[in-house]
Amino acid sequence: MSNGAVTEEKTTVFLEAYAATELQSLEVAELNLATSDHELTPQELAEYFEQRVRTNSALIELYSAREMPEYENEEGSEFKNTTPKGKAMHENTWLEYFADKLRNSKSIEEFKSAASGTSNSKDVAEELYFARAHVKHKDHTVDAYHLERVIAELIGDEKWQKIVSRELKLPNRASLDPQSYFESGF
Repeated sequence: MSNGAVTEEKTTVFLEAYAATELQSLEVAELNLATSDHELTPQELAEYFEQRVRTNSALIELYSAREMPEYENEEGSEFKNTTPKGKAMHENTWLEYFADKLRNSKSIEEFKSAASGTSNSKDVAEELYFARAHVKHKDHTVDAYHLERVIAELIGDEKWQKIVSRELKLPNRASLDPQSYFESGF
């Protein structure tokens, strides 16, 4: 094996370990949000989104080392599909935007007011709902009260109650398909 191949293999191993560490940090961030014992602040939410950015960035580095393109041609078609690398790159654009907007808001209400006329409140709520779903998938008994209150504040209590009502009809299923459960509120 040439020195270049050894170096490339060591780099890939390092990047895999780095990505795994960031994924573990993301799990901790999700758990911290879900199990918070106090009202969550926009700054705490911003920290979560910043962790998502760091995790995606680590994955992008790993994918780049593996020479993964951003898009791949769909087999037998002229259409292109976004690869995991491309998805992470696109996500980082809006995750950074949300983190910045949250970091510069004094309250959830201020963030929501600044986001009126856009889907930002819904998009942030959806991401927080996914974090809740990941935690509840591992332990469905987790009391995520403060995170749930933020989600309700962002989308409105009526929509939140629709989501919760659907969850109650099929307990422990929302964590398996959070997208459809979240959308049921709209």
